[in-house]
Amino acid sequence: MERINFKHLDIPIIRSCNLDCFGCLTHSNHKNIKGLVNLDESIEWLEFWSKKLDPNSITIFGGEPLLHPDFVRWARELRRIWGPRPQIKVNTNGYYLDKLIDNLEELFNPDIDLSVVISIQTGAEPYRSTVKEKSAILKDKIFEYRKSLKGWENAQWALWDDTWEKFWYNLEWAPGRASNLNFVVCEMHKLAWCTHYTGYGETMRPVYDYNDIHFEENHKHCQARYFVTLYKGDIYKCPPIGVLEHTLDTFNISDKEEWKPYISEYNKLAVYSSDSEISNWFNVQDTPEKVCNMCGFSGPNAVGQNLERSHYLKLNWKVKSS
Repeated sequence: MERINFKHLDIPIIRSCNLDCFGCLTHSNHKNIKGLVNLDESIEWLEFWSKKLDPNSITIFGGEPLLHPDFVRWARELRRIWGPRPQIKVNTNGYYLDKLIDNLEELFNPDIDLSVVISIQTGAEPYRSTVKEKSAILKDKIFEYRKSLKGWENAQWALWDDTWEKFWYNLEWAPGRASNLNFVVCEMHKLAWCTHYTGYGETMRPVYDYNDIHFEENHKHCQARYFVTLYKGDIYKCPPIGVLEHTLDTFNISDKEEWKPYISEYNKLAVYSSDSEISNWFNVQDTPEKVCNMCGFSGPNAVGQNLERSHYLKLNWKVKSS
């Protein structure tokens, strides 16, 4: 089987997050959501999928991925397993950029070329200013380190995109010679946004019935439709669906009538699926499916877009070192 090429593969490595943000793409705003994906237990299924899938980019995702105590190894192993072609990225809310600064040479050497996407989730202070300050420090330190390497004396940051509240830089090893390392800072709180369910915790419910008619229109406006998700070995249509079962189990609501079909009728792609099963699944991945009724992008129950994102540091938050 020829490896399947597609745009983006997201790999959530942790469910925990230090923030409580309305409309979180991976439901990590819930205070009881927690859990790590063990790297050593994941190597086998990562290697299986690397032989079947050829994504343009792989994003280490969460929760907040920099909270994972094994984050550096995750970045290193993903590059080893998938090889040099895909861009390896981390998508972070920016609170823990010190972890990247402290592991600068290991993460940003030319063999790893970790790209950074910093999503500023709110304009609330001191969060926004703190993240912007740390982002600037990290960007400068990456530049200084790379210029110190042989062959990188003429390195420069090139601004690729400054639209839609996004500042996207590529590190060029010489003028006009792009590398695989991007640095993106995005004011996500200024962009149109929509939640993917209603309620909170035990009251969490899909916006529509599984068999309702709004899934096609929802899919048309979906912000996550190009981000295939690989969670604990299995492949899912998008990030909200990828972590749905874990979220429902956390709150003991998997047996609620509204949620039952979202788990029992949706066809995820299980690890070690056959070549034909993988091909058939990807033929429908980027098309509307009934599971898209979970979200509220359209129809009479639409949650609405352009919502202001709330941002709270979770009460009694404690960072575990192991």
